[in-house]
Amino acid sequence: MNETWLAVKEVTNIEKISEMTFYRRFKLGHYPAHKYVSSSSGGRGGRQLLIALSSLPPSAQVQYMQSRSEGSPHAATKALLTPRVRTIMKFSTAAAWNQEIALARAELISLIGLKSGKAKKHKTKRTTLAVEAYNDHVIKADVTLPSGEMKDIYSLLGKVSVKTLYKWKKAFAQDGLDGLLTSYHGRQEVLSEELKKEIMALLFERKRNAKKIYEYLKIKFPNNELPTYETINRHVKTLRAQYAEELMYIHEGERKWKSKYQLSLGDAAGDCAEPNEKWEIDTTPADIITKEGTRWKLIALIDVYSRRVKVRLFETSNA
Repeated sequence: MNETWLAVKEVTNIEKISEMTFYRRFKLGHYPAHKYVSSSSGGRGGRQLLIALSSLPPSAQVQYMQSRSEGSPHAATKALLTPRVRTIMKFSTAAAWNQEIALARAELISLIGLKSGKAKKHKTKRTTLAVEAYNDHVIKADVTLPSGEMKDIYSLLGKVSVKTLYKWKKAFAQDGLDGLLTSYHGRQEVLSEELKKEIMALLFERKRNAKKIYEYLKIKFPNNELPTYETINRHVKTLRAQYAEELMYIHEGERKWKSKYQLSLGDAAGDCAEPNEKWEIDTTPADIITKEGTRWKLIALIDVYSRRVKVRLFETSNA
């Protein structure tokens, strides 16, 4: 099957990004299938860069197919579908919520940039760091849904492990977006407003996981038919992503909240005007044993104005 090649301008229009963002992603290897062709209209060194349609994120492929298939769906589909995109035809018959999850998984695979290579140890370490950054909300990205709506990936998937991500990558390589659909084939259960308010209250009241919340709901609503645990868990993940900052402030304390979310501005010297005006001492002394077997305590002090550090050793009494 012939590959479909797109100019840089077409790619930026489809993904709704600037050329600067495109070339940054290109340098990071987000578009593995590409080629240069001679161009009389200019370009870099008289060559034009073309990107394969199969290298674009799945959501962008869907948009491109839909835009080209208007007016002549059969001809356009036959001409444009690559092996990787062909599975979208099955994907399009799935429920809307399942499509969202599959697209979010594919977008995350593209975002992390999983590739095959010889340096397996280095590749695994890099992937682990990227997954940790995603789970800690350092890396954020939106996925474009078939409806055109943008939605945060984390709100759809929650936290993921490296093992799970590689499992998705293998499924995507074998079956495309079909392989990323969830195995749950029933209807998506809808939470009532009463349950949503109760889950919100439980989540903010105390640090609880989805399993504990589900057990509490079974006790509080014994005569009601609750949704499945998977439905509750999915809603809890959405709330955790939506209110991550507020939940950290309530459950972890102001100090951790400030270290992660609050911008640090100002002078560390505070109201000190000269050296030796104020010293601070570490209240957690280190316990040290020398080669001779004697025990010492190390205490550090710092001058707030000059930031000069003094370290003192004190021998500990055996009495």
